[in-house]
Amino acid sequence: MKKTTILLTTLLALLLAACGAQATEEPSGNPLGGEVYINSYELLVMESFPVQVALLVEGDLPTPCHEFRYQYEIQDFGETVRLDVTTFSYADPAAACAQVLQSFEHRIDFDLANGPEGNYEVYLDGELVGEFTYPG
Repeated sequence: MKKTTILLTTLLALLLAACGAQATEEPSGNPLGGEVYINSYELLVMESFPVQVALLVEGDLPTPCHEFRYQYEIQDFGETVRLDVTTFSYADPAAACAQVLQSFEHRIDFDLANGPEGNYEVYLDGELVGEFTYPG
């Protein structure tokens, strides 16, 4: 009985330590942070060769402690290339923060230098926001 109690206590301590370490780390690769409330967006396609593309996003974050984050992925489907942008926010869970929305404006510049040529469809959090042709 005593060995079982010690084993369970040790496992519980390790589990709590792992959860605590994970909760304070910034997410990498997966959007594990908080919400982002998008109010408006604009796909900017600059008249250059090769074409330069950016996405201007405006909205609100859950608190002033949250930071705007994003990741994007380019998928080549042959006739069309899909550029998926996922937005999220991150804040230190231990930080004391006022519970008010914080507005933001962020420009996402896309590095297409190594991307495939073709007709691109740009999606922001699953919603189609525009199209362009690369290299233009």
